[in-house]
Amino acid sequence: MQTRLQTRVRVPPPPPPRREGPPNTPQRQDDDDFVQIPRPRATANQPSLPIIPRQDDRVSGNSDRRNRSEEWLLRVRTSPENYSPHSILSFHITPDMTANTLAACIQQSMCLPQPVVGLFQESRVGHFYTLEHVLQSNERDLVYTVQFTPPPPTPSLPWYQQYMPWLLLFSFFILLMTFLFWPTLLYLMERTLMWLHQAVVQIPLTELYRHGPWMVGWEGASLPHICSRITYHGDEVFWSRNLEECQRIFGQKQDAWLQMARPVWWILLLSLVLLTVRWIVDALRRPPPLDRDMVETYRAWQILLHQASRAFQLQRAYPDKVKLE
Repeated sequence: MQTRLQTRVRVPPPPPPRREGPPNTPQRQDDDDFVQIPRPRATANQPSLPIIPRQDDRVSGNSDRRNRSEEWLLRVRTSPENYSPHSILSFHITPDMTANTLAACIQQSMCLPQPVVGLFQESRVGHFYTLEHVLQSNERDLVYTVQFTPPPPTPSLPWYQQYMPWLLLFSFFILLMTFLFWPTLLYLMERTLMWLHQAVVQIPLTELYRHGPWMVGWEGASLPHICSRITYHGDEVFWSRNLEECQRIFGQKQDAWLQMARPVWWILLLSLVLLTVRWIVDALRRPPPLDRDMVETYRAWQILLHQASRAFQLQRAYPDKVKLE
């Protein structure tokens, strides 16, 4: 049996015949897959169509618009030495700007002696950022500074504001005790004031009038002698027999003197208190003076201790030499 091998060859179909059409009919080229549309010539009745820009022209236009959209302003607060305080400079940042260019711009605009390598951020105290990081972050709503500006110190509250709850509680307790025991408190306050008046005013002035010098007192004389000098009547024997009347006369004289001396005594006491308070306040404000003798003694002790520690170190380092010497 004979087999016959047949080889099939695919023959491409013949191209379709070209038809005569209008000049605007697209024509397929053999070397590429692009369709070219011939541009008709302009006639009197039909104007010419606008020229469509090429693809690279559209790309370049988009890139220009994108570059313009990526441009931003960097705000840097100026130093108060060269500009008015709280003034801000704005630097126009472009996408192709480098850190060296930005540093030169900041140095020139602020008249800085040295180039800038980074900036501080005002919203974050103590945070330092390099110029490369600032350019890459592209944060437009922030304000930077060249020099570190520490935050203003927080004012410390007065002591009465720090302990205000305890003061209110103590005041409430005092008011409650006063409301509950006000008769007893009034009695105690009255006795306390009377005791202070007797101790500070009455007793000193009475002793001064009875035993003070002749200008203000009677130098400790006896009552009959005092009455004889006050009344210019009788002698000491007479007033010794009328001692009660002598005591009454001396008491009247003493009360009159006390009425005159109390205001003067109060003025002297208040002046003494004010001078004492002023001296204490001045002593607390000014620093204590240094005693030169104490300073010299302290320095001498320092020198002696230094020499003793040095000798001890030499003895530990060279025990044989020190023993021989």
